Amino acid sequence: MNGSKNWHQAMWRNNTRVYFTILQTLLLRNSGWISDNLALRSFDSGRLDAHEGGAQALMPDNGPNHTDRSGEANLFSRVLQGTLCSLCFILFLWSGQVFAAQACRTASITAITPTTDFVDNGNGTVTHTKTGLMWKRCSEGQVWSGATCTGTAAAYTWQGALQQAQASNNVGGFATFTDWRLPNQKELKSIVEKQCMTPAINTTIFPATFSAGYWSASPYAGFATDAWNVYFGNGYDFAYAKSDNLYVRLVRGGQRSKPGHGSIYE
Repeated sequence: MNGSKNWHQAMWRNNTRVYFTILQTLLLRNSGWISDNLALRSFDSGRLDAHEGGAQALMPDNGPNHTDRSGEANLFSRVLQGTLCSLCFILFLWSGQVFAAQACRTASITAITPTTDFVDNGNGTVTHTKTGLMWKRCSEGQVWSGATCTGTAAAYTWQGALQQAQASNNVGGFATFTDWRLPNQKELKSIVEKQCMTPAINTTIFPATFSAGYWSASPYAGFATDAWNVYFGNGYDFAYAKSDNLYVRLVRGGQRSKPGHGSIYE
């Protein structure tokens, strides 16, 4: 009974976190439009005429008494963005996601990434027998102690994540291998554990994983400025701006295609 309660609490936290992330993205990306259509019209000395159930903006009065309010509109836009950022961060903390503990429904959901599906290579890596891929057990920035991942994981932009993989290989790689790379979207999804949340991963295999977004190498076709990531709070994948800072887990193996795309699992 307590396990079910923890699961529902974790689901609520994750859904709240996702909704606020989407809200933040939509509002911040459209704050320029909001300021143009609210601030400028509010500050400008233009006039509105009513038309059949609505209002239509007419040309502003640019006569000798007209006052340029563009500076006030820009200030309004900056204040709006700052307020939205603060609000979303407060709501993020209120959702409890930062301090959430993992919750698993072992009695009702069958594990899709059981520990028996992985071979511990004894060097901070595991091989997933279902895909043949070798994974680093720790996020980039963390250190494998022989039993768990220690230290602080680093967050990167999408381009920075791609460069981190190459930089790691250039200085000797990890566990004697120098062909580590950023996984593509499908590869990263292959280690999601749907039985668990916060994080949605097998923490015996991948300890100290954050309930946060991890970059994939897959660009988002809808917007050239976005790329796919997997949010390990609940295992869902999202398209985020490439300029966002997310965590990184490297992989090797598989047949590579062109740079930035990964393997045949793409």
